[in-house]
Formats: sequence, C-alpha cells, structure tokens
Amino acid sequence: MKDEFLSNEDLDLANLSEAELHAYWDLRLRQAQASNELDAHLYSHGVFVEEPRTEPFPPRLSERLALDFLLAGRGAALGALREQMSAVRVRRRSLTTAGFYLDFEVPAADRALAGRPSFRLADVAAEIRGLQHGMGLILLVEDGFAVQLEGFTYDEELPFYWELTRLVYIDAFRSTDPPIERPAGAPRYLGKAFTNVPGEAGMSVVREPPPPYPRP
Repeated sequence: MKDEFLSNEDLDLANLSEAELHAYWDLRLRQAQASNELDAHLYSHGVFVEEPRTEPFPPRLSERLALDFLLAGRGAALGALREQMSAVRVRRRSLTTAGFYLDFEVPAADRALAGRPSFRLADVAAEIRGLQHGMGLILLVEDGFAVQLEGFTYDEELPFYWELTRLVYIDAFRSTDPPIERPAGAPRYLGKAFTNVPGEAGMSVVREPPPPYPRP
C-alpha cells in the first residue's frame, strides 16, 4: 500500500501528447513561481530561518521600540546615537531559533560619534509573550556608528514573530564608558523574572501583522 496523489491519467505520461506534456510542465512551473514571494527569505536548510535581505528596509515596530529604549536617557553618546538612528534602515535581518540580528546601513561619515568610539549598550531586557525568561538586547557601536542590534534568549526558542510586552533596564549590565544615565523612574529588572512592580508603568503588547510566510 502507498499513498498516491495523482490520478492514473496524470501518471500515464507515455500516452500524453507533446502539447499535453508541455501544458503539464508549464502548470508545474507556474505553481512553483506563484510561491516565490512566500519563501523568498527562507532557507530550506541551514541555521537561519529567514534569509538576509539585500534591500534596506525600516525596523519593525517592536524593533524600533527596543532601539528607542536602548537610546533613552542622558549622555553625549546617547544623544548622538539618537540623531544617528532617527531614520535608520536595516541592511540585513538574520533570525535564528535563539534570537535575531539586525545589521544597519552605515550613515554618512559626518554622523559618526565624536572620537569614533566602539562600545556596547547591553543593559536592556525585553519581556516577550510566551518566554519565561525574556530576551536580552545589545546595541553594538563600532568606530562611532551603531552597526547592529542583537536579541538573544536564555535557553528558550524565540517565536518567529514575537510579541513585545515590556522593556526594562538591568542596572548591573550598564557600562560606565561612555557615561550614560537612564531616565528616572524607568522600569527596571529586579532579578525575579518579569513580575509586575507596584507603581511601575508597563506597555501595551506590540502585535504586528504576521509574516506572509510560515516558519519552516
């Protein structure tokens, strides 16, 4: 016994006329081409579940909120980065089951931070619907330019299209070089997973439209 999804007439290729055979070939090609937009950014095999794109595109809403949170506060470096990233475009988005990477277009040379420093902002964590331990966020600055945003989970699988519910600062992960000061009263991580803190303002769940293609 075996499953067959074609009729006897479909399988009887030997008795097809040349015109009928060409018609079947054309139909198969049209069906394959019809799904191009649905799987254009997916690997069939390999690590990444979304192929890096080649045309620059804006960050998703959740990614933009994470960037704004990372750049909030006082400090010369933060102010310069906010200006640099005000209209940032993503050159490549790479997704893995444990996180994501956004590689940014490098802006004009005159928008580089003074002194062309290299450092990381890594004191922000995100609460993600369905993840017990949330996700860490790192903004990488190299030679005066913000070049990459990384999101990573803690031994959990990141949903393909994740929903952001809260962003918090982790004071212990804050670097003092360059010196920055986070906004007073901003939500902070207290070391007890993501529980509500009395008097702390949360944020609405960021629900974005699902992607036009399924996760493989």
